[in-house]
Amino acid sequence: MTTYKKFIFSLAPVVFLGGLNQYVYVFHKQTMLFFESKLWQVSAIVAASLVVVITLHRLKINGVYKSIKFSAIIFLCIIPWNATPFIVAFSFFAGTFVSLFNVRIDRCTFNLNPAISSRMIIFFLNPPIIKYDSISSATPLSLCRKSMMRMSECGVYPLKYLVFGAWPGALGETSKVGVLIGALILISFKLYNPFFLIAGIFGAVIGWFFLGVGYTFTLLPRMIDYLFMGSFLFGLVFMTQDHFTHGLRRNEMLTYHFLVGLLCFIFRGILPFPEATLISLVMSQVLFMVFFFFKRKVDSLNMD
Repeated sequence: MTTYKKFIFSLAPVVFLGGLNQYVYVFHKQTMLFFESKLWQVSAIVAASLVVVITLHRLKINGVYKSIKFSAIIFLCIIPWNATPFIVAFSFFAGTFVSLFNVRIDRCTFNLNPAISSRMIIFFLNPPIIKYDSISSATPLSLCRKSMMRMSECGVYPLKYLVFGAWPGALGETSKVGVLIGALILISFKLYNPFFLIAGIFGAVIGWFFLGVGYTFTLLPRMIDYLFMGSFLFGLVFMTQDHFTHGLRRNEMLTYHFLVGLLCFIFRGILPFPEATLISLVMSQVLFMVFFFFKRKVDSLNMD
């Protein structure tokens, strides 16, 4: 089994259990409506992928076809359940081309994964800035955000509710059971180091205890609520494996995951919309790019 097939196999529990949640909590067990909705979204991603492959072939750009398959499934896991087929197709098509732009500094190539850049386009097309009707407004994290904006406390959710993700949302942000099963599959294939996940959670814990004054205990009453809400765990496991991170050494990977966890908490505390996981992944790479840039400048000065 190739590496890409192993990654796709590890996403199967996320897609299945996340889809089951949407079937129950979004479509209320209306089978035809559920399959029609998913069929339209999947068809939109497939159509956009085909157009991308044909366009890249015409432009004689090679080496990205395999990553498109994996990115397409990741994208399916992070799109809002109510995203229209047109938005899905356009975002993935445009996002894939955005991901082709890169900056090379020493041994690292800085560029966005197609799934991340595509999800950013959806974000810009539907900016949930200081609105109650954000694109994922039914999720517990968004409901807590609304409570904070009304200067009221967020309710405490049962642990079982959080682990099984019993709410409407994207495929990758609901069932934490599916995410953890997928993580165990990646670990068994030796494609993911469990210490990276621990580093990300540790970064979130640091942010929780030292940077959350005035935000944390209103937005999220318990640390466990914060960890299991939204796409935080999915992002740490499945959205930190890309062309950029392949160039990082082990200690740098630990630092990268730590930054994602830390920044995700900070952004959840201060931003008026629940898109912290996405933004923390982008900003962590930006910080690494700035670090490598100045490191190269310092090294060149020392050589002179």
